[in-house]
Amino acid sequence: MVAWLVEEAERAPVYCLWEDLHWADPSTLEFLRLCLDQAPTARLLFLLTFRPDFRPPWSMRSYFSVLTLSRLGRQQVETMVAQVTGGKALPAEIVKQIVTRTDGVPVFVEELTKSVVEAVGAHGSASLQALAIPAPLQDSLMARLDRLGPAKEVVQVGATLGREFSYELISLMV
Repeated sequence: MVAWLVEEAERAPVYCLWEDLHWADPSTLEFLRLCLDQAPTARLLFLLTFRPDFRPPWSMRSYFSVLTLSRLGRQQVETMVAQVTGGKALPAEIVKQIVTRTDGVPVFVEELTKSVVEAVGAHGSASLQALAIPAPLQDSLMARLDRLGPAKEVVQVGATLGREFSYELISLMV
């Protein structure tokens, strides 16, 4: 696979994105190490994401650049909430809870805001009691998934199959 990747890089630059390496198995990490060894002499660009506590099994190299992303600040979260709501203003107390509960994690900000917007639409109000904002990200995602009704099973099967699958395959599963 490494030889194939290098061969492809001879034809045109190759960009590889690997996310969440903190969950990668040893074989994947070894494959990446072998690929990274080729990066200085091939037209390869790797973008690797992982949590701060993950320690890659390869050593730093002169051609590596590390960029640490911090959590979003209050103003950034508020801006993101406004973008996710499409400019619809949420009550200040709701936005404050989103800021507090998401701890500046962008995906949580997005999911929790979408969950709140859906709940406001379902209840026709924005009272804190009616919204019952979930605390952790998993609860937020599960609450959104539960609201899908019958489509929930399709989403769960699709998540198991991976990013791409045929309609025929999923129609057999549900």
